[in-house]
Amino acid sequence: MNETYQKVAADTVSERATIAGNKIPVNGSTLKKGVPLLAGPIFRVFMLLLSALTVCACSPRYNWRDVQGIEGVSATFPGKVQKATRRVDLDGIPVSMTMTGARVEQLTFVVGLADLPSAEGDVSARALEAVQKALLLNIAATDAKTSLAVIPRRDPAAAAVAARVIDATGHVNGEPVFISVRLAVQGKHLYEFMVSGPASSHNDPDKREALETFFSSLRLN
Repeated sequence: MNETYQKVAADTVSERATIAGNKIPVNGSTLKKGVPLLAGPIFRVFMLLLSALTVCACSPRYNWRDVQGIEGVSATFPGKVQKATRRVDLDGIPVSMTMTGARVEQLTFVVGLADLPSAEGDVSARALEAVQKALLLNIAATDAKTSLAVIPRRDPAAAAVAARVIDATGHVNGEPVFISVRLAVQGKHLYEFMVSGPASSHNDPDKREALETFFSSLRLN
């Protein structure tokens, strides 16, 4: 995978989001050929994690169920979940990352959790950038846009947590694919919420509804 990409700002003004008290820059952007994003061990680990979740966790139809066993988060998955854990280096930050996910009708739904060594802003910022770059490299991204969203808390009275939204398209094994991701940091926890699948899924009302159901179900402690 030797194609390279350059991040080009789509807006002249950079947005900044407060994620768990830390200032994280977020830009609307696209990707074009130019400068390499990321390569090396983290990319291979992400591939292993996603492969472990998708090989056996397949179902022909949606069967939504609440999953409470993920530390600090609750989510609704469309099928039986499986877990995979690996050690990952996030731009020099060694962490253990656990991914919980299910695959239904060619869509993969994932909640990833990594425990950071510190809640300091520079640590979370580096880790977020490393995860984002690995995800984009994973699909050889040819187009990507970032924006902001919020993830509600389990306690309705608690302030929602800001999240970085990544919507990207690319190719895996020559097939067009998409990813829709929410990245958030709460204390020492880095969360990755992702739906991925064929790029044609955007034209399928059932798949679009499944994506919305998954993301709207997310709650953080």
